[in-house]
Amino acid sequence: DMAVCAFERVDVATGKVVSIDMNKYGYKIINMDENNDDVLYINPGPCNKVYKYNKVKDNTFRAIRGSADLIFLLDSLPSIKKIVLIPDVLYSYQMRYDSQIHNIKQHDIDTFKQEFLRIKNDYTKNNQEYLKLLDVFAFIHLGISLMYRVSYNNDKPKTTIKNMILFLNENFSTWKKSEFLKFTHCIKKNIKSFGLWGIKVIYKMHLYMVFINIYKFFIDKLKIDVKW
Repeated sequence: DMAVCAFERVDVATGKVVSIDMNKYGYKIINMDENNDDVLYINPGPCNKVYKYNKVKDNTFRAIRGSADLIFLLDSLPSIKKIVLIPDVLYSYQMRYDSQIHNIKQHDIDTFKQEFLRIKNDYTKNNQEYLKLLDVFAFIHLGISLMYRVSYNNDKPKTTIKNMILFLNENFSTWKKSEFLKFTHCIKKNIKSFGLWGIKVIYKMHLYMVFINIYKFFIDKLKIDVKW
């Protein structure tokens, strides 16, 4: 139903390959169900994917700055039963470091939240088995990825992150105790999963800005591109 290949990120300014994504899982077939969290670690961008038409023909890319790709994937997820991962690098993504921050405004945050609530409502009506996966998606993409981007152009990022955690606790509350974020699960899965467990621990200790600053150091100073 969906094929995913590896891809490289190339810094336009230097021509250097900054990172290669989706190449570490080998050739793998994922049979989707509510107990399989492999989909959490598939980047949501469409550039390295082919979808079976009849699985996504009723979905559209919504006008959500910086988040349309993920929302499309989440809208499509209940229809996707089989995913194949291909480790070959078949796409080159040209990127500019100064364009990744996206100048996120409060309106963008609010829109992203509302889209997650819409999807939760859809899942609650038709696909309740995917709600526990959705809670972890919300933690990753609202609590981590979006807050990283917000930290560049927000004069009170800590307050914004605190408000986001309150939103997650109220609407996607299983993220803290998710079976997909338990140490015993993550340590056996992959390095990204283990890192996600560590971020969860830091967030539960309310050390949000410690994580954000470490994250920014890896990306901005060490040029180690870590994406969700």
